[in-house]
Amino acid sequence: MPRKFISKGIHQTDCTSLEEAFNYRVETKRCIRAACNRFGVKVMILQAFMEWHQELTLKSPEGLSIARAIAFNRTSVKAFFDAYTSAMEKYSFTPDSIFNLVESSLSAIMKPMKVVCEKGQPVASQISRELLWGL
Repeated sequence: MPRKFISKGIHQTDCTSLEEAFNYRVETKRCIRAACNRFGVKVMILQAFMEWHQELTLKSPEGLSIARAIAFNRTSVKAFFDAYTSAMEKYSFTPDSIFNLVESSLSAIMKPMKVVCEKGQPVASQISRELLWGL
C-alpha cells in the first residue's frame, strides 16, 4: 500500500485486512463486499481506498460462455474473416445492411458480480457454464 494512503487516517491493520480481503476475493471468486465482511473491513475503509486510488473502479464483467471461449482461437477467427471478406466481395454489402443476430434468444449466462479494475480498461470477462452443443 502507498505510504500516503496509510497516513490518511487508515491504520496498518485496516490495510492488512483489506489486502487479505482482496486476496480472498481473487482466490474464491466471491464479491469484494462479501470478502470485506469476512475479514472485518468496514465499507468506509473500502470507499476510502477506492477514493484514494482514482485509477480503480468497480465494474461488472461481461458474461462469456465456455463454448465461445473455446471457439475463440486464431484459426476460427481467420476462417470467419476469410468467409466475411469473400462474402463482402461477392455480394458487396454496405455497413448499414450488416446485423448482429444471436443464435438463440435464451441466455444461459449468469449475472456477474462486480470486480475492481483500472479505469479506461475494457471490462473483464467471466466464463459461465452452459451446455456445449456440438463440442
